[in-house]
Amino acid sequence: MKSRPLLLTFSLLAFVPLPGSAAEVPSSFARQSPSATDASLNQWWLNFNDPQLNTLINDALAGNPSLISATARVREARARRLAAAGDFWPQLSTHGSAGRSLISENGPQSFGNSTSPHNLFDLALDASWEIDVFGQTRQTVAAAAAQAQATEEARHNVMISLLAEITSNYVDLRGLQAQLSVLQDNLTSQLQTVELTQSRLKAGLSPELVVAQAEAQRAGTKAALPLVESAIASAIHRLGSLTGKPAGTYIKALESFRPIPTGPASVPAGLPSELLQRRPDVRQAERTFAAATSQVGAARAARLPKFSIGGNVALQSTETHNLLERESEAWTVGPKISIPLFTGGKLKQNQVAAEAVRDQAQAAWDASILGAIEDVETSLVTYRQSQVRLTALREAEKASSRSYELANELYKNGLGDFLNVLEAQRTKLLAQEQVALSQRQHSLNLIRLYKALGGGWEETPAATTTPRPASKSGK
Repeated sequence: MKSRPLLLTFSLLAFVPLPGSAAEVPSSFARQSPSATDASLNQWWLNFNDPQLNTLINDALAGNPSLISATARVREARARRLAAAGDFWPQLSTHGSAGRSLISENGPQSFGNSTSPHNLFDLALDASWEIDVFGQTRQTVAAAAAQAQATEEARHNVMISLLAEITSNYVDLRGLQAQLSVLQDNLTSQLQTVELTQSRLKAGLSPELVVAQAEAQRAGTKAALPLVESAIASAIHRLGSLTGKPAGTYIKALESFRPIPTGPASVPAGLPSELLQRRPDVRQAERTFAAATSQVGAARAARLPKFSIGGNVALQSTETHNLLERESEAWTVGPKISIPLFTGGKLKQNQVAAEAVRDQAQAAWDASILGAIEDVETSLVTYRQSQVRLTALREAEKASSRSYELANELYKNGLGDFLNVLEAQRTKLLAQEQVALSQRQHSLNLIRLYKALGGGWEETPAATTTPRPASKSGK
């Protein structure tokens, strides 16, 4: 099959299938303005302008166990690539032995063999060099190199997930603290309402029922506090674990309230073709496909003859005192050819299996492309709709606060029913809680969009590379 490049040129609103693939890539995202193509995503968390968040992320990048493990896997893959490349070079080895033996008098013997016990001392240097005529070693090294690159992209994917998880947990924490602040403010307001009803009861202006209703509403609000406080503690502990430190490390630094981090009003998503170059999971899938393609070549070459040059230089003697003399020398040198004639179908089926693995890798690559585009499209919609919802809820909060003020004023002047005060107070509390929850969700949706766009893994601008397209030639 033909190779399929990741660098593609698209016409506006056209859908162009990738060569050799059923995946279709749009020229622009359906929810993104075609002119908004500048997607600067490196260190996107700095857009939240929160020094505490930056500290947590720096600590996590240095100490998170999952990221450390992924980095170690990269070192392993690179070492395996270098190990595979060692087959390009001549192989040298040496050995020595010393033994005493006796030839059976009743066994087959050639003329002149002694049947007395004798010693044999041996020092040898062996050399061999397989000439990679049909490219089995080249294909094996190429597969190892592509797999090392795939492992590096897997580490980038772990980094992106870690950045998103740290930021999401931090936003959760600040959102919970905002919710707790709303509850505490409403408790203060509800306490004032209780005191007002008690004063009116003493003055004979309100029945005892009104006091009980006010106290019941305040008690209900107070009962919500422990749940939120527990969630706040859990969020702080989780942030500690994500940085690779004990759960309680950041209690003092994080227990004071800070506003929910908010990012920019809009995020340019760029082009789908740029997304495919940036998303580590897509890059990893492409490199895995490249490795599988090279493995097919190696399996095919394994069915062909192998050519090598070998030699042996040895010192052999029955006595140690003359082992190093010229007369003890022995050597052999010459070419060698190995042709697999019959292996019970093993080599052929190894090639068939490698081709099946390659086809699986291509399907996984196709799925990663489609999934990446879906992820961004969905995240764009969710982020924009949460922005609309947040705006509407803020308007509702203002209206409910005004409604409570009017109801409370009428009740104080004896012109309104207390039930109106309770209902307005409940509505106000609900609206304030919904604003806090919606603001938190809006920031979480922004984080999800940044993650979907594949930003944050580039340690330096020079670290951004474009995966080379793999070829299915020879399928």
